[in-house]
Amino acid sequence: MKQITVERLREVLAYDPETGIFTRKVSTNSRVKIGDVATHMGPFGYLYIQVDGGRYFAHRVAWFYQTGSWPAEMIDHINGVKSDNRFANLREATRSQNMQNRRTYKSNACGLKGVGWNIRRNRWQAKISVNGTRMFLGYFDTPEEAHAAYVAAAERHHGEFANVNGSAK
Repeated sequence: MKQITVERLREVLAYDPETGIFTRKVSTNSRVKIGDVATHMGPFGYLYIQVDGGRYFAHRVAWFYQTGSWPAEMIDHINGVKSDNRFANLREATRSQNMQNRRTYKSNACGLKGVGWNIRRNRWQAKISVNGTRMFLGYFDTPEEAHAAYVAAAERHHGEFANVNGSAK
């Protein structure tokens, strides 16, 4: 499939960077009207757009629409809301950076990112991933102490991409 050009994209779609909403500029068939919202919700919470037979993630299209070039790797939603495609909420990221802005796993018993209970030691432990490698940060008496170690490591290793609370920002 041939990838769409920015000229063609701007010809068929309008994008409002303040709201993140794409609308149709042209009617492509009897079901599609000028002014219709052009996005559809995908199965994992991301919006996508179909243009000229191609299907694209809306956050990547927003980046392309605004900058004129496709992102080198990934686009991260700063606030963690997958359907919020306002340009101010988007930033280029490596896979590793993008993974740091994830929410806490539902299986996390204490609710603190980077913290888990170690049954053998009967203590709380902290871990962090850096460039795909898990790093052990230590054992602690309380989950709050373990989380503090995680927060310090996340800020040191991941900077602006560190989502230390593990929730949507």
